[in-house]
Amino acid sequence: MSNPPPYQHLRPKRSSMRDLGARTKVVLILLAVLTMLGCQALNASKPTQVSQSSQSSQTATSQDSDLTPNMAVLDFGTVTVGGTEVLSNTVVNKGDSSIRIKKAVLRRSEFTIAGEKLPTTLAPGESTSLEIAYSPRTHGSSQDTVTLTTDTSSLSTSFSVRGQSTSPGQLTVNPSSVTFGMVAVGSSLSKTATLSNVGGSDLIVNQVSASDLNFSVSGISVPLTLAPGQSVAVAVTFAPTSSGADSGSVSIIATVSTSGGGHKGKGGHSLTAAASTSTTATVAVSGTGVMTGQLAAAPASIDFGKVQINSSPQVVTGTLTNSGGTSVNINTATITGAGFTLSGLSSSLALAPGGSVSFSVSFAPQTSGAVSGNIAVSSDAANSSLNVPLAGTGVTPGSVVSSPSSLGFGTVQVNTSKTLSATVTNSGGTSVTISQATATGTGYGLGNFSVPLTLSAGQSKTFSVTFAPQSSGSASGSVSIISDASDPTMNVPLSGTGATPGTLGANPGSLSFGNVQVGSSQTLQETVSNSGGSSVTITQANVPSGFTVTGLTLPATVGAGQSTSFSVKFSPQAGGPASGNLSIISDASNPTLGVSLSGAGTTPGSLAASPASLSFGNVQAGNSQTLQETVTNSGGLSVTITQANAPSGFTVTGLTLPATVGAGQSTSFSVKFSPQSGGPASGNLSIISDASNPTLSVPLSGSGTTPGSLAPSPASLSFGSVQVGDTKSLQETLTNSGGSTVSVTQANSTNAAFVVSGLTLPLTLGAGQSASFNVSFNPQSGGPASGKVSVLSDASNSTLDISLSGTGTTPGVLGVTSSSLSFGSVAINSTGSKTESLTNSGGTAVKVSQANVTGTGFSITGLALPLTLNPGQSFTFGVNFAPTSAGSVSGSIGFVSDASNPNLSVTLSGTGASVGQLTVSPATLSFGSVIVGQNKTMSATLSATGANVTISSAGFNTSEFTLSGVSFPLTVTVGQSATVSVVFTPQASGTASDSVSFASNASNSPAVEALSGSGTPPPQHNVNLLWSASSSSVVGYNVYRGSKSGGPYSKINSVLDASTSYTDSSVQAGTTYFYVSTAVDGNGMESGFSNQVQAAIPTP
Repeated sequence: MSNPPPYQHLRPKRSSMRDLGARTKVVLILLAVLTMLGCQALNASKPTQVSQSSQSSQTATSQDSDLTPNMAVLDFGTVTVGGTEVLSNTVVNKGDSSIRIKKAVLRRSEFTIAGEKLPTTLAPGESTSLEIAYSPRTHGSSQDTVTLTTDTSSLSTSFSVRGQSTSPGQLTVNPSSVTFGMVAVGSSLSKTATLSNVGGSDLIVNQVSASDLNFSVSGISVPLTLAPGQSVAVAVTFAPTSSGADSGSVSIIATVSTSGGGHKGKGGHSLTAAASTSTTATVAVSGTGVMTGQLAAAPASIDFGKVQINSSPQVVTGTLTNSGGTSVNINTATITGAGFTLSGLSSSLALAPGGSVSFSVSFAPQTSGAVSGNIAVSSDAANSSLNVPLAGTGVTPGSVVSSPSSLGFGTVQVNTSKTLSATVTNSGGTSVTISQATATGTGYGLGNFSVPLTLSAGQSKTFSVTFAPQSSGSASGSVSIISDASDPTMNVPLSGTGATPGTLGANPGSLSFGNVQVGSSQTLQETVSNSGGSSVTITQANVPSGFTVTGLTLPATVGAGQSTSFSVKFSPQAGGPASGNLSIISDASNPTLGVSLSGAGTTPGSLAASPASLSFGNVQAGNSQTLQETVTNSGGLSVTITQANAPSGFTVTGLTLPATVGAGQSTSFSVKFSPQSGGPASGNLSIISDASNPTLSVPLSGSGTTPGSLAPSPASLSFGSVQVGDTKSLQETLTNSGGSTVSVTQANSTNAAFVVSGLTLPLTLGAGQSASFNVSFNPQSGGPASGKVSVLSDASNSTLDISLSGTGTTPGVLGVTSSSLSFGSVAINSTGSKTESLTNSGGTAVKVSQANVTGTGFSITGLALPLTLNPGQSFTFGVNFAPTSAGSVSGSIGFVSDASNPNLSVTLSGTGASVGQLTVSPATLSFGSVIVGQNKTMSATLSATGANVTISSAGFNTSEFTLSGVSFPLTVTVGQSATVSVVFTPQASGTASDSVSFASNASNSPAVEALSGSGTPPPQHNVNLLWSASSSSVVGYNVYRGSKSGGPYSKINSVLDASTSYTDSSVQAGTTYFYVSTAVDGNGMESGFSNQVQAAIPTP
């Protein structure tokens, strides 16, 4: 590697970058010379020459002439608050001996030592460069002195530092929201918004965009630099493409920076670091697209239908409506068509959006036939020509006709009636009004005909005529209809004949089928005759189950004096008698004719056992037990039993074979179980016969058992506390847990207070069998009592003792915690609550059966009756006072119980107070723009009028708005107010709206305050590193970053950077970073670190 060229002497240059936004962009400029690895070393005897800053060329004044600073004053000029600028000053040892500089002392925190660390030793003629960083945090000027101390107190020097801070550029927009109102679709409306830089340094507007396609921004070209105090107006335009409400936002994105500083380094290129920030201002925009004025007619067309010629005109009213969003001007309105006239529409008529105007069209035809026409409306609406078609028909006068033209009723039974219908129709061209409609003739009546009745052309009306003869013979009449038709009187002739009623009779009067075997059938014939003077219609022939009718087709008509025959069949499905009636339903004078039916179904013999099985239970070995069995013949024929076979251990007695059992008869016999040893035994008793079920099996079971043994349940009886003079009974159960029967002979109590009842002695208990009895405790005095019941039996445990215990107690006494409850003042329609407790201070339980409340507005809660309180037990319940009007109220609670003091009272009092009203001020809180993730707090005031108000809760619809510094319930005294803090913490960019609802006992609960705000995205930070090319031959550069001055550092570029710039986008807000760089030659050799560059990232 060749040696590098001689070191270049670089002049630090100050950059002046404009403020680009509401956030600070820090620019630090440090010029350093990098030394390549293996390059020639500096000649220590030749001091480095550094050009002085253009901001100062004063000569330093030293306390000791041997240690001399190059500049007496370091002037940082103007630096933005939150930014950092670094300048360097060279200190030279002009003496003849080495000087060790221990430290540099500064008093003010905004000035710090950066770069190389002290202490350091300077040989005669040697120099060192000190880096001073100026990082103002507040607005104003700053000045300090850098004092360098050495090992020799007489050798020290100092120089001054000063700077002026300015606030960063800040972007505002006014107004923060723009409302366009209603704008016609296809047109546009523009409004002006003003962008202003209210900060102390330049900012650059980089981007202006709208979130919705219907909104746009014009009048600005980006990038645009705004100096402090400078403003620019932009046009915001709303151009809706469809109707309806629309909203969105306009975002203005800007960046901010401050100028940096420089210092001399050790290599062949200079390094610049800049930290940048972006900010966004938002304008909320909203508007409503409306359609251009549009005319619509209602009705869209008019049809007058049929109108009688040469009569009064028929008039129809219509409406013209502007359904669009802009006004419509009507120019002309004309009508065409014979007989049509128009009124109510004039030229030069203006209709506002949604406005309407009525008009009238009349039709007076002079000739018959269909007529068409049109109303033509010309306007400046979107549909400039609107047509309303017209139609109508001229018709001739009306005419009335009847269908049928006459009504014949035929033969109708005397004292019955028959109704026929007829239809009257208007066969003319105009309406007809019928004024009269009457029926003449004996027995005729008119129905469903109310007059006056109007029939339109072609319209019909159906009416009825009823013929109800009172005597036999023919009758005639007519229906007379009078109208204003061309034929004013129309007659409909009527005719009919009265006849005497028919009467049905049956032959034979009853049918007996005798015995019929189940599954077969028998048929008998029946005849029905009509002995009356009129025909009879048979509609039904109903028979009971098992019987059917054949040969009779329904409905069947039997003429006067005629007969009809049919068959009745009996088909039994089960054995036994069957009977019922054949019911013949007709329109005869005897509408229901009954014919008695009887028969019997017979079945073959069938045996059944009762019980179906025999269980002998436990029988002690060597003993026996006998049970009875009955066999019944449930069939219709006799059955002969030939055999009765039982398994081992079981025997049958009392049954002599063969045995005959008649139909429906039974025979009984005995089965004996004689076990010879313990254990279960089972089998079947088989009865063999000639029944339909030839083998009848009766299951048999039993068990040989060992001797019996008695066991009590429970083993002892504890009666607890029983009031003196009262009695308490408990149940005891004795169980034979052995295998044989036990006989109980005695059950004696050893204490007179305990009495045994419900046990009849002697008592026999089979194996596994139990018996229960009662033991009563009737204490005569207070205190514990004990005893036992001794049970004597022939069980293996012949004497069984059951322990008894109990305690006699005194009566219960009921008391309350408070004998009176005062609720004080309670707002009308709200509720005051208190608690009360009932306590039983006696020795026995108390049953509270009633709690009677008196006094308007008083009630109790949480007390379910009846309530039982054991001795010493308490129960707490609620008492409420809910007044409905102002004023004092008194009442009481009366408790009824079985305590020694059965009636206990609690007095109640309270006062109804007027209801307060809660007011929230202001009605709306607008938080403006807040950075996402940060928060802004605003205050709201809650005031009470009328009466004190208690606020129970506050609710929001979203999580972006919260309350702080307040807890509920909160009482606001009448005439006073309380301040609460509302916090807006946006979670995403864009507008946000909500409301906070304060629930209270006020009459206007909940009180609501509207909330709005806008979330703006957090600024994006970057550090831009720039450098001039190295004076040596290099192939690229590496960039290193650390969190502490002087390292350690980590490389942040993944590949060698061949350019002279690098952007670090991974920085975090509120953090200070330190950068150095190196140069790499073609052989991969890397130089040492340059002097470091400091970048402070602002918050946020």
